[in-house]
Amino acid sequence: MIFVLLFSALVIGYWLAKYPIHLKRRPQRSPSSAYLERYYESMHLLLAEQPDAAIDAFMATLDVNAETLEAHMALGVMFNKRGEIDRAIRVHQNILAHPHLSARQILQARLALAEDYLLAGLFDRAEVLYTELSQCCEVPVAQQALIKLVDVYQQEGEWQQAINTLTVLCEHSQALQVPTNNCQQSYLGQGHDTSCRITQWRQWQVYFYCEWAQVCLLEGHEQQAQAVLAKASVIEGDITRVQILQSQLASMGNNPKQALALLQQIVLTSSLYHAVVLPLWLEAFYCVEPEGNPNRHLADIYQQQPSALLLPATAKAIAQQSGESQAITFLVSALARWEILATVHEALALLPTTAYAQITLPSILAIIEKRLAQAQGYECRVCGYQGHEHHWQCPSCKSWGAVVAKL
Repeated sequence: MIFVLLFSALVIGYWLAKYPIHLKRRPQRSPSSAYLERYYESMHLLLAEQPDAAIDAFMATLDVNAETLEAHMALGVMFNKRGEIDRAIRVHQNILAHPHLSARQILQARLALAEDYLLAGLFDRAEVLYTELSQCCEVPVAQQALIKLVDVYQQEGEWQQAINTLTVLCEHSQALQVPTNNCQQSYLGQGHDTSCRITQWRQWQVYFYCEWAQVCLLEGHEQQAQAVLAKASVIEGDITRVQILQSQLASMGNNPKQALALLQQIVLTSSLYHAVVLPLWLEAFYCVEPEGNPNRHLADIYQQQPSALLLPATAKAIAQQSGESQAITFLVSALARWEILATVHEALALLPTTAYAQITLPSILAIIEKRLAQAQGYECRVCGYQGHEHHWQCPSCKSWGAVVAKL
């Protein structure tokens, strides 16, 4: 409320500061009584602590022109921040109804109105405006409109349209590419130079293809899903989700060996997705080898891509080959690597080596597995969002592929 009162006072003060100047320049002209009445009405409402009514009266008082455009745009921003999207729409529509705005001012107001529609969930109206703005001659405005179109298509689930729009963005941005070593991810690539944005847009195309393929699978169109994933697999970047979906298709097609091979590629490439992929790997392994022992294979994976989740299986493999004492020795040294298992490591490190023979491996593994289950969670590398479930798109900042296991 205090902010609104201060803002209203500033806006009306702005009008008051402008008006006497006009009187001095044109002493022969005076404002109409109706005009002054509306002004005094807005002042009375402000003093009566009715800022919303004061702002409405002020909007009726202050004509839209080059000098007052900023004040009207500021009102629209304030309404958006307060969640009063309908009033923001009214402000921007009022601006666009004025016949004497410059081309740049019209673009500015149309962008603001399109943003209002997007925030209000009026995606069809936002899409129409952003599509028109994406074809304008002002390159920054056109690019901003294309970026927002991607947002619209995402929220509508129009994945093919989103992919096509990102392709246009990448093509238009090639000439503006600037090399950089700082490519931190952000939603829709905003706030970074062109080369980083192009890299992110191409990566998001991979995720959009995956979303499209997921829809195809839900509708029973497996061949179409396979074709969509084939397009995603040729894009340079992280194709982890593509391989997961391809393994799912292989399993549905009674080809567990292919599914296992695809998942094996993932777990040997990066440990970031072990929490997501290892359960799928185990399921595929038992389909291929119903009576098999996965511990040795998991221990081999640990040697190439160490992960806290692989410690129990690796310790069991060592125990089978060299005995429990060697497995416990391995755990004592390996636990120091993982912060979430620091307390277990400290407890074991206090024991003399000769005491390892008196400790049972199953009891240690039970403690480790319990601690892993308690600590397992996911975190967004962009905004820090934390949760107990994995999301390919962060629920908070909407970044794609940024949510990884905290282990």
